[in-house]
Amino acid sequence: MTIQPTWSRLAQKTEKARSKYLKELRKGIFGPSKFVEYKRLASQERKKARKALELPHGPNLSPKDLRKAKKKKKRKARRFMEKRKIDVARLEKARKRSAEAIMTATGARLARNVSDRLPILASDTSPDTILGPALDPIVRAVFEPPFEDSGKWDHVNSVIFTDYTVDSEFLLPNPDTGEIWHQQGFIKEDAGDLDTAFVESDTGFQIPFQMPKTGRVDCLVKVTNLEGRHYCVLMDEFGFSDANVVQRTFIGMRINTGAQALETHKVRMFDMVVSGVTDGQWITHYPTPNGPYYVHFRSERSYSEDEWLNIGISSDFLHFIYSNDVSIASEMKFGWRIDQVCLHVY
Repeated sequence: MTIQPTWSRLAQKTEKARSKYLKELRKGIFGPSKFVEYKRLASQERKKARKALELPHGPNLSPKDLRKAKKKKKRKARRFMEKRKIDVARLEKARKRSAEAIMTATGARLARNVSDRLPILASDTSPDTILGPALDPIVRAVFEPPFEDSGKWDHVNSVIFTDYTVDSEFLLPNPDTGEIWHQQGFIKEDAGDLDTAFVESDTGFQIPFQMPKTGRVDCLVKVTNLEGRHYCVLMDEFGFSDANVVQRTFIGMRINTGAQALETHKVRMFDMVVSGVTDGQWITHYPTPNGPYYVHFRSERSYSEDEWLNIGISSDFLHFIYSNDVSIASEMKFGWRIDQVCLHVY
């Protein structure tokens, strides 16, 4: 699935910061003619950098040689600035100011996706330990594959990006086996000035549940990680650069009645954050199968006796990238098996 940009208040704030930075570069710091010259030089240096990293030399370069190459690029950029009397200090201030504006705009959204609940290794506990014993058997229901299917979905939300290729792939959840697969990636081959991408997506299935009595719902999900991979490559091609990457994966729970979503919850499972560097490659593979884990949710509201609910279980992603003069490839792929869903009304 290829995603198209969806503009929102968050997108408007990041685009405003980007436009302000580009305007200052073109008109204030460089001037139109010097800015064109600088971009031409940057394009030439990008080609040289890519050629240097191709076979047979690139993959065999030592970390020391890569650092030397990076320093050489920085010195060349600085000489270009000094020769043309560009105010480097002003450029650095503008870059930092713009980065702070974007991080401030997205920070609340990133923080909102951090749960105080954590997954618990199933080998260390049991449903009775977490939920307490079911003294009245009617208040507890346990579901295992094959799950009764009351609907599958895949959603892409909060999409903002500038000059990225963005792809999400969903293999529709299989309630018969309890498996959910989810993959998402960003690619930015031509490093630009102040590029931003932010995507939230989720995919899952629903289980029908009739309330045995009036009350709130505790939901305990037993889940096994079948595949877990975080991947990120950054290449500082030229100039005064910045990069920040956040990849987060969650198990989500939602309660619906019909088509209406009444409440949603998520628990963070794994993440990768790359910050403060502009060159490198990071690959994290979690040993699989990994777990199983218990993920615990509790409804915020009460539901009536005999009311029919759809309990949705999902794989949720958050993917955020900010890059300035850095080429980037960032991807995460996760597969989960929902082994058991235990619902307890209290």
